[in-house]
Amino acid sequence: MKKMQVLFIVGPTASGKTSLALQLARSSNGEIISADSRQIYRVMDIGTGKEVSDDVVHHLIDIKNPDEEYTLSHFLSDAKKAISDIVAKGKLPIVVGGTGLYVQALVENWNVPDVQPDEEYRDALESKSTAELSDMLGQIDPLHAKELGGGRRYLIRALELHNATGKKPSELKKKSEPLYDALVLGVDMPRQELYKRIDDRVDKMFEDGLQEEVAGLLKKYPSDLKAFKTIGYQEFIDGKGDEKQRIKYATHAYARRQQTWLKRMSYIKWLDDTVMAQK
Repeated sequence: MKKMQVLFIVGPTASGKTSLALQLARSSNGEIISADSRQIYRVMDIGTGKEVSDDVVHHLIDIKNPDEEYTLSHFLSDAKKAISDIVAKGKLPIVVGGTGLYVQALVENWNVPDVQPDEEYRDALESKSTAELSDMLGQIDPLHAKELGGGRRYLIRALELHNATGKKPSELKKKSEPLYDALVLGVDMPRQELYKRIDDRVDKMFEDGLQEEVAGLLKKYPSDLKAFKTIGYQEFIDGKGDEKQRIKYATHAYARRQQTWLKRMSYIKWLDDTVMAQK
């Protein structure tokens, strides 16, 4: 059976991947599927950098409230359904986003166990530093701990999976034959240029009312939600001040982690005008 053709566009935050995806969707009769672990949440608009257009159909944006759980397993199920629906309409599915784990799992067809969150265990992990979490996972599954790097949310989820199943997270990450005929395009730019774009975006977020968005959310939801452990929100919640500059620095670091993750995906075809050429 012929595999469904799917276009993936990946890159660090502020690299321009969404703008490219919108252009390609218009020119190729496509619909966009978001692979962003935070843009799934309603009302979290400014801080997550949502960029949608009325003339293009978008999937997996604004599908959950901030207090609802959403895991990799949920994403894979939802994304596969969206791809099938788009193809059935004779259109091109375009998956775009910076959550490398989501993209990699979908391209490589991981079989991810549907383990429900353990809030008590998570609370215990939240009290630990990222370095401590990495050390904990390193004792259980060194290779997987190295792959996840400083991704705090992923470290906690990996430890949660191990706690529930007694198995190494890497053993649970089983791959099957890829489902799709996938073309994965990568976009990036020199780091200082990327930092400048990030800083300009953060400035605009503040102009657009990021602080007011956070205040409105905290009137409706408790401040300790997992969804709020997100750059652009946690800086207001932790009360340390200097939110704008801290958001910029945190986003710089996040972009570097995205670049590191994506470099491991050897099948990405980096566009000609990027500096991250294939080695």
